[in-house]
Order: sequence, then C-alpha cells, then structure tokens
Amino acid sequence: MFLDYLQNDRYGAGIPTTLIDVDSFEGSGNSSVGGYADELVTYTPSGGGSANIARYEINGTLSTLEDVSTNIDKLMMSCGSYMLFDGKQGKYKGIPNKVYPDQANCFVADDENIVSSIRIQNTDLYQMYNQVEIEYFDNTRRDQRNTVFLEIPSGERNSGEPDNKLSYSIDMINNKVHASTLGNIDLLQTRLDTVIQFTGDHSFLQVDVGDVIKVTNSTYGFSEKLFRVMRIKESEDEFGALTCDIVALEYADSVYEEPDTTLDLPFANIDLPRIPIIQAIPIPGVFDGTYANLTLDPTTFGNIIVQDTMTVFGSSAHLENADLNNKDVANASVYHNTDT
Repeated sequence: MFLDYLQNDRYGAGIPTTLIDVDSFEGSGNSSVGGYADELVTYTPSGGGSANIARYEINGTLSTLEDVSTNIDKLMMSCGSYMLFDGKQGKYKGIPNKVYPDQANCFVADDENIVSSIRIQNTDLYQMYNQVEIEYFDNTRRDQRNTVFLEIPSGERNSGEPDNKLSYSIDMINNKVHASTLGNIDLLQTRLDTVIQFTGDHSFLQVDVGDVIKVTNSTYGFSEKLFRVMRIKESEDEFGALTCDIVALEYADSVYEEPDTTLDLPFANIDLPRIPIIQAIPIPGVFDGTYANLTLDPTTFGNIIVQDTMTVFGSSAHLENADLNNKDVANASVYHNTDT
C-alpha cells in the first residue's frame, strides 16, 4: 500500500520505481518496513486469554487535498518507521524504528575521528514527558475516536518530577494494540533525552541515518555509549577535506519493549425503553355535501342538519353506524341526546 502511494502519479508522490529501494519496504526480513510490521505481538483480548496480531497495520483514509509529504509522514507514523533519501544508493528507503541488531559492530566515534567539540542537549526536568495519550479510530467502536493512556510509574520518575503529558493523534490506525505500541516507544524515547551534535572526519561517510554508533568521550563520561544517528550533513572544510555533521539521539533497547495491552470491551447494546408507536388517531372532520338523508354543514363543527326537516340538532347531536374514517355516513342515523 505504501509503495503504491509513493509510485502513483495521480494521487500519490509519483516517484519512479528506479528511485525507490523496494526491498527496504517490502523485504521478507524484519529489517524492512513491511517485514517488521508483519511480526506478531501478543495482547490480551477483552474477554481474557492471549492472542496475536501484526505489530503494525495501516488502516485509515488519506486526503488527496493534503500535500504528499504530510501523507507520507502519516503512513510512516502508523508503522513505526521513517523514510529518507539514501545518497549512496540514490534511492528513497524505509527504515523501521526498532532494536538495532548488530550493536557489537557499531561504528565507534571518539577523539580519533571527532574533529569538533561535542554539544549536548538535555530536556529540562519540568519539560520531560511521563505520560502519553494517543487518540485513534477504534475498530471495536465502529471507528469512533478512542484514546490510549500510558504513564511512567512514580517509582521510575526523577525526584520532584511533575506530571507532564504528551498528547497527539494518529490518523492511520484503528486498533488499541497498535496505538499502545507506538505510544509506548514515543514515551520511553522521551525519557532518553540526550542529544549530541559534533563534526566527524571523512570516516563517518560510512554511517547512515538510523545506524547506532558508540560514542566515547572522557569529558562527558561516555564509554561506548549508544546513540542513534538522526541526521548527517556532509561538508567540505577550507582545506577540501570532507567532514560530516552528526546529530544523534541517545539509544537503549528498553525503548522497544512491548507494552501489556488489554483490549477494551466493545460498545454494549444499551436496552433503552422503546418509544411506543401510536397509531393514527381518527379525528372527525366537517364534510361538505349530502350523504343519504344527511346534509353536513361545513362551517360549523358538530352541527348536523336533517335534509327533510332542516332541523338543527347542534353539537349535542351524534351519529350511529357512521364510518367517519372513510367519510361514509350512508347507513348512519342522526340522534339527539334528548331522543329516546
């Protein structure tokens, strides 16, 4: 589905297949976006027990009124991945946000290949998130909006840390398991708040965005500390040497632990009292015309005039054997309340 949107030139991005690393999206292994999304995760159904579901699924609608970049971001968010342009291949590729598989052989950044100072950015205690609320369309509730709420236990928070909630909406999922998985990664990643920036020499050209590197620096007390590379900018210094500006985010396997998710009970059928259906109530009307031996006066409700005597009985008169629903008084007789 994602490749279709990338390639379609009518409602999608119109990117030629030759510019797309197809295997990175549809490869069979979990190193591809599709392969990782298809892995099964365990959850608890609303009735108890245990069940499995694909890690991620794209379920939703895209508006062609939105720009392509916005729609691509929505699609990648729903499957916990990101897309970039790989300058080495000259192709667009997808990278799943998951546990880095080959940490033993990570590229090492240290004083030998870092040619600038290291700049550190941390999140202030009062800006650190410890709760997350995700809004999504719930397929167990006829795709009405629902929310998932996750939080860091009080025992795992910093001393004096106030409640601070991250809230956002995901348009392209409709399942609580998927919302919980994505929200849990975002929440735990915000707890690893160290961002480093530095300039490396030409050896960093072998590093790709999404790779995990080991950083060693005595000033900050880093000894092969893991960081995931988020941005690389190649530059040429005044002497013609190639350098790489690196931005990397603190990494830990624990960010990708699966949350314990229990599905909500579906909407109950509320047995509200039924409003009784009231049959049509016949209302006697005033009819103009002559029926059998009766002439009905259309100007005065209740006045019935006998044709042969023209005697006005008035509102106290009544009919017997008259079918007023069908305006049939052919077999009717006129009586007055004083008649016997």
